[in-house]
Amino acid sequence: MIFKSNSSEAEFGKDATDRLANFLNKNKSNSVSTQFLSEDVIDRVSTRGIGDRRRQLQQQLQACREATLGLFDGIDYSALSRQAHPDFSPIGWHLGHIAYTEAFWILEKCAGQPPQFPQYHRLFAADGLPKAERATLPTLPELHEYLDAIRTKVLTYLKTAPVDQQERLWRWLLQHESQHNETITLVLQLQQTKVSGIGDRPPPPSSSLRPHPSALIPPSSSPLATSSKAATL
Repeated sequence: MIFKSNSSEAEFGKDATDRLANFLNKNKSNSVSTQFLSEDVIDRVSTRGIGDRRRQLQQQLQACREATLGLFDGIDYSALSRQAHPDFSPIGWHLGHIAYTEAFWILEKCAGQPPQFPQYHRLFAADGLPKAERATLPTLPELHEYLDAIRTKVLTYLKTAPVDQQERLWRWLLQHESQHNETITLVLQLQQTKVSGIGDRPPPPSSSLRPHPSALIPPSSSPLATSSKAATL
């Protein structure tokens, strides 16, 4: 199953539905497979030993991260920091936001550690800056350093984390990174090839930005549910 995020054709208005759906279908190989996120899989792995579940999570975190970083091969700073459309953040912002979110939920909320890289909090928090002000970014090597530092601490915590109590949170974080990978793929395509002229269009009026039913994620009972999803695009 390929995760379908709410960063969909609704961002450009109803008339773009078919073109963006076709684009995403053709580029599934660039998306992260998230078959391990389905409810039945979570139920199955819950019967495994804690050690097995920790190892599985570590492997999946690594596979997801490799897919994320692979999207940035050959990317220069101009592409990293360019806002391809007013409704989307630069791709470099998504990379920093992934690290910020992982640090916030795992290191701060679960492990009780102090805030990590506080200089980045306003920049990479979903409610920190408007999209138009997210273009002044660290360089790609600096973002790699940020990601690596957070991930090292996260994996250290995973060795002793109460996975039986936190598993849905860990899997939500995998889903979160996969969703941003999909958005990055779309923004790169907008930068490079202009999908059937969509990239040339002005942003639609706010009244037209209603999510397509197939793009909606069912409401969650988890405290992670948020009403500001558009801010993370």
